[in-house]
Amino acid sequence: MGDEGQVMSCHSTEAWEDQLAKANDSKKLMVVDFTASWCPPCRLIAPFLAELAKKLPQVIFVKVDVDELK
Repeated sequence: MGDEGQVMSCHSTEAWEDQLAKANDSKKLMVVDFTASWCPPCRLIAPFLAELAKKLPQVIFVKVDVDELK
């Protein structure tokens, strides 16, 4: 698949739906970080989630900017 070990960013509804379908089809756990560029706690957790994605390639990690995708 090629996306293992990284946090995938969804910048469109189509990208979100693709990631959701991928998780459903594969029966993998999907962790979603609903984030915003102006949010200090969101910026603090981003490196932690990136590290988790590397350590847990069997889990799909996705981030969604709430200002981009309502």
